[in-house]
Amino acid sequence: MIVRYLAYVPANLILVALAYVLSPFLAAWSMKNGPVLPGRWRWFSTLNADLDGYIPQRVSGFDPAAKGFKLWWQRTRWTWRNPFNGSTSSIWIWTDGFHLPCGRGS
Repeated sequence: MIVRYLAYVPANLILVALAYVLSPFLAAWSMKNGPVLPGRWRWFSTLNADLDGYIPQRVSGFDPAAKGFKLWWQRTRWTWRNPFNGSTSSIWIWTDGFHLPCGRGS
């Protein structure tokens, strides 16, 4: 099982790097089409929140009234916060009995 995880490390690193590069473009796309990325593009965001995730959570530095460049920048930072995070529930999770070294199963 560990071998499988190690085999996916290079792919994950490449996709995370791609997420950092694509984030400004995805944020720009969202300015016209709304804060929810479509289809598999959602892998570049978080599954539990749209690109305005920080706004409902009232985190310091994220303005709920942001428009234009400021909103674009907030959405870019949101995807940088958890790059390629949406993929974790659909690509990298296995249910074949992986156990953590502390003895707990996942």
